[in-house]
Amino acid sequence: MNSKRSDSDIPGDLELAKGVSRPFTVHWRIDSVEENDPDILKQFLSERIKELNGLYALAQIAEDKLGSVEEVLKAVIEIIPSSWQFPVITRARITFQEFEQESPGYRLTRWRQSAPISLHGKPVGEVIVCYLEERPPACEGPFLSEERIFLNAVAERVSCIALRIITERELREANHQLLVERDALNETNAALKILMARIEDEKLEIKRDVQGRVDKVLKPILHELSLLVPRSHRKFIDLLNDNLEEITFPFVSQLSDAFDVLTPTETQICTMIKSGLRTKDIAELRGISPATVCRHRDRIRHKLGLSNTAVNLATFLKKEM
Repeated sequence: MNSKRSDSDIPGDLELAKGVSRPFTVHWRIDSVEENDPDILKQFLSERIKELNGLYALAQIAEDKLGSVEEVLKAVIEIIPSSWQFPVITRARITFQEFEQESPGYRLTRWRQSAPISLHGKPVGEVIVCYLEERPPACEGPFLSEERIFLNAVAERVSCIALRIITERELREANHQLLVERDALNETNAALKILMARIEDEKLEIKRDVQGRVDKVLKPILHELSLLVPRSHRKFIDLLNDNLEEITFPFVSQLSDAFDVLTPTETQICTMIKSGLRTKDIAELRGISPATVCRHRDRIRHKLGLSNTAVNLATFLKKEM
């Protein structure tokens, strides 16, 4: 049916609400002749009700927010036949990218009409409607002009709904990737913090080791050496001390360990013991009696917590100094 009302009765374009620039085009009209024929008018209204129901069903599909393009095509394919003039012999097929849906019993016939589906201005699919049997000619073969309008609307709505689904899926994937990258970054930061803490511990250990060895090993030896060399050569000892101070300056810090409780003399004796010198040798080098060296050894063991233990002092010093 291709009925129209005169342009003087219904304007071609009706303005939408204030602020909306896109005009609303009136597609469906009734000829004045048909208004006087109840049967024709009834048939006309019946066909428009089908199309309105189809448009409502399309809107409902959009509102249902189906989770995949395949679900959308399946839902749309079910509403198409009932919206056409001869639903019993109407079959449809929708393709969209790699997706495809067909009405049960669909086959391509010469009584067909189609509308392209576009995405971002590029064709990505098609909606095809076929009659399985021949029907009287109308506006477009056996199809009404209103059916062409509805078919175009179906293609447009499928494109819009599919675009929303694809966009939402891409956003979810992007969000998931961001979460994965954030978690990976957090793990990397945590690992870096642990690594930095270990580096700081190692740096601290290096400081302790360098400073401790200089203070407790090298300086006592230089001190003893200064007592043995002629006074005229002691400037070389002083030069060595100055250079050691310059080398160890970056490592100087407020460090403490078990050996801080020792006096300088006890530290020097510890260095000699660690080097394997016997009590008699230490006494001769320092110009003191062996008994004095033994008293120093006793005080050293007490300060280091070795009193009343079987721990060998020389072994302990080699391990700890």
